[in-house]
Amino acid sequence: MSSSSSSHSRDVEANSTVSPLVLVLLVVVLLVILAGAIGYQVFASLAFGWIGFLTRVVPKISWNWDLLGMAGLCVAGLLGIGHLFIRWLAGEISGANGKRWSWPWRWTWCGALAIGVLFLVGMAVGGIVHQAGWIAASPEPLYEVKRGYGFYGELKQFNGALRMALSDSKDDWQQTRHELRKPNSEYFPSQQNQPAPDEQITCLLIVSETRCVGAIVFPRINSSSSASGYLLYWYLQGEERYLPITELGSLLRKHQRQLVAL
Repeated sequence: MSSSSSSHSRDVEANSTVSPLVLVLLVVVLLVILAGAIGYQVFASLAFGWIGFLTRVVPKISWNWDLLGMAGLCVAGLLGIGHLFIRWLAGEISGANGKRWSWPWRWTWCGALAIGVLFLVGMAVGGIVHQAGWIAASPEPLYEVKRGYGFYGELKQFNGALRMALSDSKDDWQQTRHELRKPNSEYFPSQQNQPAPDEQITCLLIVSETRCVGAIVFPRINSSSSASGYLLYWYLQGEERYLPITELGSLLRKHQRQLVAL
């Protein structure tokens, strides 16, 4: 009788934990259906967008084994010294109370893991605060109705792909231009019913010998975003700046001997 009651209680607990999850999933699906195509795109990006990021980034990760070995030695040393100190301190306290007790290793491991989790949480909170401050200080609107080729978002996306290609090629502008000009470039994934980036955007690289040290990115004169009247400019790894299109002439004169069309 007791075994049947315990199994029944376990079934009740399982049902109570599953029901909220099912309810949350139903609410999410309902919201996606009500939001239509836009909701589906947002949901798909949040749920599966990390897969594309990992497939693009993970193969390019390089390990610094010297640094990892040094970090391992430091962590092992800190754990050993910390455990010995805490064990001695616990022994002194228990001896003063007339008892014999030894600090277990598993408590040391648990404490170290807790500190690691707190460190990761602190990094996450710091990243959230940093991004929130960046969004609050950014001149770009949080929401805009996109007609055709959206200006701010597309220019920023183009420049992000450019910087990523430059980072992969170690700022070699010739290799970067070769990679970005490929028909099926990994930096500019093809989208249906959307023009190619070079059909709407002009990019002038600012080069110094074999290195790219800056860029001037602006919409083509005959593109749907040309009426926006702004360009994106950065130099010597500086911060990206949105400038009026009237500043284009002065920038061209300033870097006239360094400009190469992408």
